[in-house]
Amino acid sequence: MQPTCILSHANVLTMDPRQPRAQAVALREGHIVAVGMNTDVLRLRGPATACMHCQGATIVPGFIDPHLHLRSYIGTLLGIDCSPEAVKSIQELQALLQVHAQRQRPGQWLVGHGYEPFAWAEGRHPTRWDLDLVTPQHPARLAHRSRHAWVLNSLALAQVGITRDFVPPPGGVVMRDSTTGEPTGLLIDMDGYLRARVPPVASSAEFRQGVRQASQCLLAAGVTTIQDASVTNNLAACERFRAWDAAGDLGVRASLLLGSEALAEAIAAGLQAGDGSRALGVYGGKIRLDEGSGALYPPPEVLNEQVWSAHRHGFPVAIHALDPPALVSALQAIRLAQSRLPHPHIRHRIEHCALCPDVCLEELAELHVTVVTQPGFLWHHGRRYLAEIEPEQHPWLYRVQSLLEHGIPVAGSSDAPVIPPRPLEGVAAAATRQTPDGRTIGPAERVSVEHALWLFTQGAAWACGMEAELGSITPGKLADLVVLNADPTQVNPTEVRHIAPRMTIVGGAVRWKAEN
Repeated sequence: MQPTCILSHANVLTMDPRQPRAQAVALREGHIVAVGMNTDVLRLRGPATACMHCQGATIVPGFIDPHLHLRSYIGTLLGIDCSPEAVKSIQELQALLQVHAQRQRPGQWLVGHGYEPFAWAEGRHPTRWDLDLVTPQHPARLAHRSRHAWVLNSLALAQVGITRDFVPPPGGVVMRDSTTGEPTGLLIDMDGYLRARVPPVASSAEFRQGVRQASQCLLAAGVTTIQDASVTNNLAACERFRAWDAAGDLGVRASLLLGSEALAEAIAAGLQAGDGSRALGVYGGKIRLDEGSGALYPPPEVLNEQVWSAHRHGFPVAIHALDPPALVSALQAIRLAQSRLPHPHIRHRIEHCALCPDVCLEELAELHVTVVTQPGFLWHHGRRYLAEIEPEQHPWLYRVQSLLEHGIPVAGSSDAPVIPPRPLEGVAAAATRQTPDGRTIGPAERVSVEHALWLFTQGAAWACGMEAELGSITPGKLADLVVLNADPTQVNPTEVRHIAPRMTIVGGAVRWKAEN
């Protein structure tokens, strides 16, 4: 059968070790049907085959982001940008909020995203009283860059029921004035509580437009597949994703991790492992293991039961673990589940693995646990890490090389909106481990650009259970491709972040193309 399309005269980085490089790719019915030299592939063309001469451009597999939060990312596109690029101090924040307050009717919520006090002149979180000065008639809430902290003004605190006598939910923290005991407005790990009590950031129609905008941003970065790792995901969220896809709003492939309670409900409703391994399905469960309150939450006995519940039904879990105590607790829960019911083919995951001591490497390997990490954090947050984390722990930060040496499957991701969903930034960070001011964090953990590309293609496909369909340019796999304006393996690794996609193809169809 003749191809419907051939991309020729290209520099193809296949990510397939059996044929690492090629010159042309033939597509038919949304799949890759041939990969090879120009003469061999072009010989397959017929009268109806569309041929694209790529003029030496580089083609790579469509990038996969196995850990992001699409609805939160959309919220940042619809809300007020408070990131370090937009705001440099509390005074600038106040001026920005005042401008937005003047545009809104009294009583309407102001929602900001991405503030980072480390980058500010004052070096502290804003308080409710800082916000009250410029938002006396508007409830306001601001999300920290990490999405683990929020600051609310006094009107917003009153509307969500947080007073001096308020008792936070398990795992949550309400920061208080040391003299008066009044809430300062800073809330830690309270997003679930807030989500149930604050109005949506936009109307349904506006949010659908945000879905389209977010999809175009992802496609412009070369991302063709995502896995949403929001702990708030439930079956209703799956239906929303399916509705966006059916309406043509969602331009990328997607699958979801469900929160542990939602996964239990889905299992009770008859969901079987494997039902959701394909796009727009449920892949497994997400558990967020935090220490914001000073103790691990959920506690070990609860975590053990959550992991066991998913494991015995054949579902992988993705456990958010940043620091060594959380990592140790997560690995213990996985070990207990595997000892009760050996099931080595279930791909349990550790999300982030931000600080990984040497002692944990052997256990990760022994348990066959996949690590979904975010090397781009070293670029975006590296200066704060160097200032706040003990020097002897710097080599433990967002490790890659040591994980690979131990045979541990590793995938790269963005955790967007914590950082922008731009895989080539992550590739550059994994290869250089540099901060914007040129300092290097844990140089022994650097990997080659080829290995860094693997994290966002083959490694990410494995983490999502999609390696049979995605992750490499191989005949039989889905035709998800990105055309780049330069070969990442042939430029200085520090320049990889500046490489620009020219075109993004999903299922053989061009979904995004650069204007020039």
